[in-house]
Amino acid sequence: MIFRITTNGALLTEEVIDYLIRNKFFVDISYDGPEEEHNRFRKDIQGENTWKRVHNNIKMFHDVDGTFYKNRVNILCTTHPEHNGKEIDKWFKLNEDLFPKDNVRCSLVNLVSSIKIKYKKSKNTSQNFIKRFFKETVVDNLILDPNKIVFNGNCFPGGEKLYVDANGQIHMCEKVNNLLPIGDVNNGFYIDKIMMYVNEWNKSIIKNKCWECDVRFLCSACFASSNNTKINCDKEGLYELLNKYLRYKESKLQRSDFNNCNNAIDLLKQLQR
Repeated sequence: MIFRITTNGALLTEEVIDYLIRNKFFVDISYDGPEEEHNRFRKDIQGENTWKRVHNNIKMFHDVDGTFYKNRVNILCTTHPEHNGKEIDKWFKLNEDLFPKDNVRCSLVNLVSSIKIKYKKSKNTSQNFIKRFFKETVVDNLILDPNKIVFNGNCFPGGEKLYVDANGQIHMCEKVNNLLPIGDVNNGFYIDKIMMYVNEWNKSIIKNKCWECDVRFLCSACFASSNNTKINCDKEGLYELLNKYLRYKESKLQRSDFNNCNNAIDLLKQLQR
């Protein structure tokens, strides 16, 4: 069994870090780069900035056990259109000792809707995101396995992932939260509820005829994104995403190796057309 915890890093202490190390957890810490960028959206319940606290806790984790930190700790950088992606990329590059590039994972707060936004300033896209999205998401799914049969990005409730809240309630993941509970630590899984969720979801697949969808391999609909057991389909958004990808492929910016894409500003201009 693998234990994995996702945290904003604000409450990490030496005691907690020692527990995570002793029990061989994998740890994901939310951290959005330099102070100004991180503090745009990472506030505590009082509305105070959290960068200094989180950054010091990450550094403490690294200093307690550098080997464990390198092998089992990942930094999750969630970028928003209002972020300065160039500054975020620059920060991680300048601080690679604390943030090894293989341990930093960049993503957009909402893939389809964020790509559709017409950014006012072209600086607001991270090269790390551009490389990751086009190489890992579009290229791998569209080119390497075009016949892949995937109706959505959904997990089976209670299968690969669990989220346990402070009250002992068990949920599918941290994104679903308390919307669709599937058990608790005292009584185990609610099998009847799980089967109800799965059956309702399958009814949505049948109703939407997901197997006929041309963009099923890019679909990210899940219990979390739908907030219920009915699929929240965004086929039009995915078509727009693919159209922009194809225009990118046809443009002067075409690369055989997406990992060498170093001109995010020009690329973003292409995506906006």
